[in-house]
Amino acid sequence: MRKVLVLALVFVLAGAGSLFAIDIRFEAPEFEGGDSADLNREIKAEFDAFEREIRDELAGFDYNPERIVWAFANSSIFASHGATQRGYGGFNTFGFSIGPMLGFQLPGSPLNLIDNIDQLEEMLFDGDIAFGANVQFLNAQFSLNTSRFLLDNLYLGLRFGYLNVPIDIFSFNTLMAGVMANYQILNRRDLGLGLIQWRGVNVGAGFVYQNTSIDIRVPTEIMDEEATEYWDYGGDRPIRVDLDFDLGLNFTINTFTVPVEVMTSVRLLYFLNLAVGAGVDIGFGNANLKLGGDMTANFSDLPDGMVQDRPARMTMDLGGSSAPTTFNPKIMTGVGIGVGPVVLDIPFTFYPLDQGYNFGISIGVYF
Repeated sequence: MRKVLVLALVFVLAGAGSLFAIDIRFEAPEFEGGDSADLNREIKAEFDAFEREIRDELAGFDYNPERIVWAFANSSIFASHGATQRGYGGFNTFGFSIGPMLGFQLPGSPLNLIDNIDQLEEMLFDGDIAFGANVQFLNAQFSLNTSRFLLDNLYLGLRFGYLNVPIDIFSFNTLMAGVMANYQILNRRDLGLGLIQWRGVNVGAGFVYQNTSIDIRVPTEIMDEEATEYWDYGGDRPIRVDLDFDLGLNFTINTFTVPVEVMTSVRLLYFLNLAVGAGVDIGFGNANLKLGGDMTANFSDLPDGMVQDRPARMTMDLGGSSAPTTFNPKIMTGVGIGVGPVVLDIPFTFYPLDQGYNFGISIGVYF
């Protein structure tokens, strides 16, 4: 019987045991009829011994995934700038842009990771590290120059993103919504016969809500070959034990970002745009990671007159929760190529305190 339950434990913990806070609950089976009292006693003793063994094995481990969940929370903050228009201040009427954004945090300098690439796999599976990523695949932003009806040089915008991908046992859902405001404190001007245009200096702020939810269900069929065991308890014939597994992962990230930015850019030769700036992302919210495992053991081929009243059950809940870093200073840059009002832009941001980054591609029109 102990071998049967070890299979379930290995299945649930494989590849994840060193990363999560773990809660295990055991429930011994019960039988009725025939000589069930002796069987209940014997199997309860076996089950209790297994529970003590497992708890003793896990007692010395720290399963709190504080750093990895914290990094995923930060990555949500970093990814909240999809379809950004920060390098194109000073347009006359409106701007519209669409595009994806990837935010990620590394456990150290990218140069060090490249130099030690052979150790990266060991780092990922050895324990809790500050690694996280968040992808916002589809984002859009619409901004309006309010100079004609509200305030000169004030630009107000709405940012939105959404994606829902349900694929059988896997689902990935993202939602992002925000409001942006930019004020041009120095107006744009031409420098050098129209070949060089300085777009001025813009200060901006906003508020962005972002939710990312990932659900993965592991199909029980993958354990079919190992789902049946026989327990020779000393009776006339071995008892058959059939296992039913259920394993699922849920990762939910809710963050609120208040970006504060100062940005300037230069257009060269009518088509090349170079942008640079600095700022801070003020972040709130949390990331919750849960991995749940459930195993039930149903007994058959029981002695005559005996029936199973309650199956054996072992459930495991593994996970952790963390908030993002509150203040995230950042250095921003970007390169764009434009033909008339249409622009292809590649923004990039570096967050020096936490080795955070974002990288995106967007297509925009500005009139």
